[in-house]
Amino acid sequence: PGANVSLGTIVINTTATDAGSATNEATITSTGPLDPDLANNTDSDGGAVIEVPNVDLEARKSGPSPALVVVGNSYDFAISVANRGNTAFFGTVVMTDSLPAGLEVTGYTQNGWTCLPAASPALPVVGAETITCTRIYTEVSPLGAGQATPPVILQTTATAEGVIVNSLTVTTPFTNLEDLNPANNTVTYGVTGSTGDNSADIATIKTADLATLPVGEVQTFTIEVTNTGPQPSTAITLTDNLVRLINNAEGPDGAGLVSIAVAANAASGVACTAPVTGGTSRRLECTIDTLPICTPGVDCPVITIAVRPGGEGGERTNTARAISSAVADRDLDNNADSATFDVEARADVTVTKADSPDPVAAGQNLTYVITAQNPASGLSSAEDVTIVDTLPADVTFLSATPSTGSCSTLLVAGQTTVAGDQVSCTLGTLSNGGQQTVTIVVRPNFLTRSTSLTNSVTVSTTTVETDTNNNEASATTEVRRPAFDLLINKDDSVDPLAIGDDTVYTITVTNLGPSAAETVTMTDVMPGLALSELSYQSHSAPGASCGTVPAVGSFGGTLECTYPVIPSGQSRIITVTARGTTKGVGINSASVSVPLALRAFETNINNNAVTEDTTVRTRADVEVVSKTATPATVNLREAIDYVIVVRNNTGVVNGNSLAEADEVFVSDTLPSGMVLNGTPSLAVTNGSTTLATCSGAAGEGSFECSLGTFSSGGVVEITVPVIVTEITTRPQNFNNTASVRTSSLDVVPLNNQNSGSVAVNGSTVSGRVFRDFADDG
Repeated sequence: PGANVSLGTIVINTTATDAGSATNEATITSTGPLDPDLANNTDSDGGAVIEVPNVDLEARKSGPSPALVVVGNSYDFAISVANRGNTAFFGTVVMTDSLPAGLEVTGYTQNGWTCLPAASPALPVVGAETITCTRIYTEVSPLGAGQATPPVILQTTATAEGVIVNSLTVTTPFTNLEDLNPANNTVTYGVTGSTGDNSADIATIKTADLATLPVGEVQTFTIEVTNTGPQPSTAITLTDNLVRLINNAEGPDGAGLVSIAVAANAASGVACTAPVTGGTSRRLECTIDTLPICTPGVDCPVITIAVRPGGEGGERTNTARAISSAVADRDLDNNADSATFDVEARADVTVTKADSPDPVAAGQNLTYVITAQNPASGLSSAEDVTIVDTLPADVTFLSATPSTGSCSTLLVAGQTTVAGDQVSCTLGTLSNGGQQTVTIVVRPNFLTRSTSLTNSVTVSTTTVETDTNNNEASATTEVRRPAFDLLINKDDSVDPLAIGDDTVYTITVTNLGPSAAETVTMTDVMPGLALSELSYQSHSAPGASCGTVPAVGSFGGTLECTYPVIPSGQSRIITVTARGTTKGVGINSASVSVPLALRAFETNINNNAVTEDTTVRTRADVEVVSKTATPATVNLREAIDYVIVVRNNTGVVNGNSLAEADEVFVSDTLPSGMVLNGTPSLAVTNGSTTLATCSGAAGEGSFECSLGTFSSGGVVEITVPVIVTEITTRPQNFNNTASVRTSSLDVVPLNNQNSGSVAVNGSTVSGRVFRDFADDG
């Protein structure tokens, strides 16, 4: 991998086998290249503590609070077991409840436990007595670490005065792990019993001033605490959870808690506070030191509290509860009272608009960001929020994108606006403190330059609003002169082009400037009548209006195509198909322009015109008809003449007539051991050539003959004098190939070569040699 590339994550699954502390360390190495820093090649997990698996069952018991009971009244006790260990428990768990004298159990809610004595016919169970409840957990369904069992609810009746202490013990006759902490296996819960003559009866009466009010308006609660005896009560606490306020502030203006007023009347030591319990809540906490028997509506203490409800509309219920922690209450059913009322939803939606950039150049994108907000005032959610944006005239609408919901408009992307054109977006529900945005992109047209554009927006909701004066916003944007740069390029698909074939010109107009260019005209001029190498056949210009179009097959025509706009960085492509008609070089020119009134805004006019040259060539079939050596057999170093016959064939191939061939050359590279014996000569035996010259001199190994333009049906003969200077075998055959080529389209290239052979014998001397010793002849 390259530098700073992660090698991926390796996950290793392990099982702890022993308790203690374990550190896992990993090291990475490589075979190369050299690691410059080995200090960071090792790392560890920092260590982990592995604990011994353990189960720690804890007995739990709860009862009436405060722990004061009245003889003859009913009270519930809940008993359960919690696993405080680090491992799941499975096995049998038993709860043994020692029911004391002074209590009798009148019923069970067993919640999956099995309790003895059975509910029927053993009930009631009169203390002192023992109650056992059993539950089995399996390995598949254990009591997990940190979990608690469902409780058993014991419905009891107090039967005696004084202190009554009830204990619960948990045991596990069958268990997967021994409980090593028996200290928490037993728990006690004590209550104090009183007779009715020694108790009081505290009650709460609560009312709301308004049955219905809007969110954010003031609701006043009146709470009266009464005591119908027969004994005075002391150490009374009154609580009331004031929730879903507009905020947790306190004060007369805009606060969730407006005021608290206390009228002690016959009571003494009455004091109230309302500490904050949440972002939109407080808890009313009042203490009454002593409350004698009093008459409701006459001399009982009264607390008046004013609040501003917040949040959503609907029915609300607020409950206050008073209880004594010192004197038993003979009737706990009247210690709490509730006031129910309805609140009507209220919201306050606002809208803001930002434009960017400002100022903006004509032809460049202008982005509006519209923010619809339901400020965090503690009021309700705003339902069915809609923004309506009125666009300025003479801008091109490009897009409208909401962060949620949808937008609709009669405009389509790329359409120019007129006065009154709008975009409407539905944003759904805005929660209190929530907001959504809509991004609208337009492009100011050229006529808006040197002016200012004003865009306005409104927001609405079906929820009743507390303030509609902040439902509108606008943005004014200065528009400056545009700047664009049109570039035109042109390429032909086939070059050179045969007569009768087509080439496709691809004309690309690109806007290199920062602003869009409007009313862009591309003008393409075909070669004129004097240079009628190419004729117009067809064109394609998607998105353009082409007002001037040449006739099919015409020469020198003009094609004009106009685009309404070319945005910055975008290109438009026009294709023009032309057909080769006459050999030569056709010059096709194209240019791009805008109306005179806009030309001053083009930053570079030197790239507004382009030409493309296309060479049109004839169709021909030049052929090396034959290559013949004379004589066919020679001795080493005897003269040989090759005669090469070259012809420009006539006829029709694939529906196209053959014509003269241009720039015709005949070439030949002699085989090793063979060289020219002089300069080749050329004779035109039929038709004509514009050139008839050959290169090559005695001793050279190759030559080339230039025919120039070779008439259709023409024939030439080229005589090539050669000799063989060396051979490697006796006799040796020499095969020699001549080739012809042309710049015209050669429709049959396979006949452009032909070969001729010659057999060469080695030289020999035969006869007799005599010596004349007498030197007399």
